[in-house]
Amino acid sequence: MRKPIAIITLSLALLALAAIASHGQQPDGAAAWLDRGRELASHGDFPGALNALDKAIALDSTIAEAYALRGAIFDEIGQPGRAISDFSKAIRLNKNNPAFHNGRGLALSHIDDLERAVYDFTQAIKLKPDYVEAFINRGAVWVRLNDYDRALKDFSKAIELEPRAADAYNNRGFVYLNRGDLKQAEADFNRSLELEPNDPFALLNRGTARLKAGNLTGAEQDLTRALEIDPNSAETYYLRAVTRMKSGNIKGAMADADKAVNLDPSSPVYKKLTEELRPKNQTQ
Repeated sequence: MRKPIAIITLSLALLALAAIASHGQQPDGAAAWLDRGRELASHGDFPGALNALDKAIALDSTIAEAYALRGAIFDEIGQPGRAISDFSKAIRLNKNNPAFHNGRGLALSHIDDLERAVYDFTQAIKLKPDYVEAFINRGAVWVRLNDYDRALKDFSKAIELEPRAADAYNNRGFVYLNRGDLKQAEADFNRSLELEPNDPFALLNRGTARLKAGNLTGAEQDLTRALEIDPNSAETYYLRAVTRMKSGNIKGAMADADKAVNLDPSSPVYKKLTEELRPKNQTQ
């Protein structure tokens, strides 16, 4: 199952690169291709952006930002190995740019090289102590390492630095949820959803907290809303199935459990629930 924990990816990485990147003297041709690559990437034209950045690097192989931006795009399109290579080149050219370390940390986290990811996020924070995204990203890796104390500290620091960081509230709530502090978890999910009402992960998380607290009506409302936004989440269908089963809606629970299995046939948890529900559904 995919954990409903947010990590800051390309959109903010691009903004960080634009805001933090160094701007030394560059040949006009290479600089023009770099600007073109940045523009195309901002509009989601990743093939065009990669082509422009290749040309910028061919003209001047010392432009750190070109490697970093190309790395961010490679990571976004599912090629973290190439992303790590490009970010490493950028760091060799400019080791003091926090966005480059943050970008490599993201790519490392996507290949589950979590210890090295923590190192890069930590380097980014050392270089830029108010780097909200790096705190959120490091916190997300701490969660994956089951180090909830450190995760809690990082998410709280991100909130201290940026009180409107919805992902930080969502992620901190996830930590509280796993610690069994349902009241604090729901408070954080509420704040996250005030800031980003259509975040399916925050809705899934709050629905889970409400389910655990016995608020079945509230849980089903959240999970239904999450599915309206992301109808391909097997985990959300599974949790709504559990909620409906507890509410006595066996037919609805069966439909949701079947949907979860169809979306993720490899999950033994989803299959087990359908097997439990099938006899009950036949007698209802």
